Amino acid sequence: MAELEHQSMRERFNLSRIAIEFPRQTVAFWLAIMVAGVLALSSLKYGLFPDISFPVLVITAQDSSLVNTIQTEAKLTKPLEKLLKDLPNVDEVFSTSYPQQAVINILYKPGTVLEKATEEVKQALAKFPLGQVKLEVLAINLNESPVISYAVTSSTKDLNQLIEISQRNLLPALKELTGVLKVNLLGDSRTESALTQFPTLIHFKGQPGLALQVVKKSNA
Repeated sequence: MAELEHQSMRERFNLSRIAIEFPRQTVAFWLAIMVAGVLALSSLKYGLFPDISFPVLVITAQDSSLVNTIQTEAKLTKPLEKLLKDLPNVDEVFSTSYPQQAVINILYKPGTVLEKATEEVKQALAKFPLGQVKLEVLAINLNESPVISYAVTSSTKDLNQLIEISQRNLLPALKELTGVLKVNLLGDSRTESALTQFPTLIHFKGQPGLALQVVKKSNA
């Protein structure tokens, strides 16, 4: 008893000594830890990006009456930036000006609901005097990323026929799959928006064709 009282705290709670003194309990303890770890690992979700929203909104504005970059910045870029920078949860706003076109990027704080932010931007843009200005809003979530692409080619059908088949049969079928947010059709130059400055051309094994790009939902 006297010897035990003179032992230091480190000596009395030495893990190696306890493990040697109680081998069965030690083995059982570590087996329980290992089983719990295996069960926890099997229940984890995983993906290319963690399920945290990093919303970005890209606004493009076009005005054919602005002949140079200086006019675009003064009459389009800066007024739009002023209108958008004070919106809720905005982390950063940066822009690029071109002749007749402004591109404004809004970076939101992580976790911001993208749909709500998009609606707030559209409400703010409704206050902008349009005139000849054409506005387009593109919502981007890093978790909503392309996960697979399909090439569409044919040795008997031309590109227009492939576009018709893809739009009528392939796109609707893929969009209905669980976890699919949208399907982009690449190689169809007739559906280019203001955000795409150049048409896309698709070749697969030397043949011209199309590509179907499947984008997943953030939680899929």
